Amino acid sequence: MIDLHTHTNHSDGRQTVAELLQKAEKQGLKYLSITDHNSVGAYIELQEHPEIRKLFSGEIINGTELEFEHGEVCNELLGYFIDIYKIKKVKYLDKEYKLKIGFKSFEKMYNLYRGLGFRLSNFEEMTEKFHKAGHFAIPIIAEIDSEKNIDIARKLGCKSELEFRKWRLENVVSTQGKYYVEKPKSPSMKEVSQVIRDAGGKVFMAHIWRIGEKQAMPLLDYAVKNGLIDGIEVYYQDQSTGFTDEQIEILKEYAQKHNLLISGGSDSHKLNVPLSTLSLEQVNFFMGE
Repeated sequence: MIDLHTHTNHSDGRQTVAELLQKAEKQGLKYLSITDHNSVGAYIELQEHPEIRKLFSGEIINGTELEFEHGEVCNELLGYFIDIYKIKKVKYLDKEYKLKIGFKSFEKMYNLYRGLGFRLSNFEEMTEKFHKAGHFAIPIIAEIDSEKNIDIARKLGCKSELEFRKWRLENVVSTQGKYYVEKPKSPSMKEVSQVIRDAGGKVFMAHIWRIGEKQAMPLLDYAVKNGLIDGIEVYYQDQSTGFTDEQIEILKEYAQKHNLLISGGSDSHKLNVPLSTLSLEQVNFFMGE
């Protein structure tokens, strides 16, 4: 079994590296990639603490997930088999840089959720968490997902945590959302693709259907025309926004037509979210062999 899209607390995940590896071992995965947002901190941790690496007997593929902007569209590229030390030097992966440019967005998001009635820690405590996390959204999302805010989510029409996550994607994350919070500007798709390739990696388009069906195929066409990707995340098993069988088939045919590799994963952020159930036969991502 294989999962090429997972997250830890080195970005917006709420599972430690150790917890993720233990989960992968329990589920019997053979290959795993940790693809934290704009971070390779998990791999630095594994090198500094080799005892954690021993928790998983399978192969770990160096990876990351880097955000890009293309016109009004925001999405991410997954990079695999990357040299973590080469990619770590990229400016927008630097924690201090992210803190500096992200504070205004953090403040706006904090005020948004407080205005909607969500119960959060006071601003000084949240600012301290923001500096610790190095990302403008992580500490706030962690608090609004807690049990004490379930009733507020229900008032927004969300009957479960998964529905609330989808609500956030559509209303806060999307540039077309009712409560969109402008975040620090991301680099272009060309820039991100080059960063991954300069680090020796292969470039995959992540969760393409999440940006909407009208934008999905034009964005893929642009990426293919300009030679910016090596593959597509065809199988996406996120519990709230996972791909339908029809969407998977469309991407499989597109990948075959354009000679692109195929990957897939769970986008697991939490310990209670299972990893992918994909087999090696379902994907043909580059193995570096």
